[in-house]
Amino acid sequence: MKLSEVMEWYFYGKGEEAALFKRPFPVQESNTDAKGLLQKSAKAGDERSLSLVSALTTEYYVDKVLRSFIPGYNSLCKEADNFTFSVKIKLLKALKLVPSHIIRAAEIIRQTRNAFAHDINIDSLEDLDDKKIISKMKDMYIERKIKTDGGVDDLRGVFFAISYIASTVLDSYCKNVEMLNAVIRTADTLKDLEKLSEEKAKKFIDELRELALTEEEDENQ
Repeated sequence: MKLSEVMEWYFYGKGEEAALFKRPFPVQESNTDAKGLLQKSAKAGDERSLSLVSALTTEYYVDKVLRSFIPGYNSLCKEADNFTFSVKIKLLKALKLVPSHIIRAAEIIRQTRNAFAHDINIDSLEDLDDKKIISKMKDMYIERKIKTDGGVDDLRGVFFAISYIASTVLDSYCKNVEMLNAVIRTADTLKDLEKLSEEKAKKFIDELRELALTEEEDENQ
């Protein structure tokens, strides 16, 4: 399925160098789960509720991607102390599996949720005391060429678009991660790695022998 140029900026890691995957693999099945959670965000009434639902949805997909790659992820979540949303985002960032703009979108959602959670007097996105969050929203709106009816100053529309990137777009990479995890754990992959290791070890030994011969020849001259 070919995406429109606008949607490519949502999904693809344009200009991305560090991430393993720059674009999601094509999938045949329809993800009704993603659509359902996105609709919950769309139906959130006030912006405090929107930030909360968006954060819960984003964390759900961060968990999903990490679980697809880390076999013992469920145990890690249960046993690790202070395995917070913030730590999960940092772990996903460190793995460098998905484009960085998705990680930044998730972080914006987390920071916005925290801002509402820690100040009962904040009623809207425009009321956020930390103007850096608003700046990050607008920067991403411009960077990813996001299109909304209200433009860059419609913070609710901007936030919802960023929530879409942090949830639905992130989820589109889950199939990539699942396939990668399956491939690296096959017997054939392990054999290939062992063969590669043997070849590198042989090359290293050959280079040492060549160096020793060169030094011996220099001493005899």
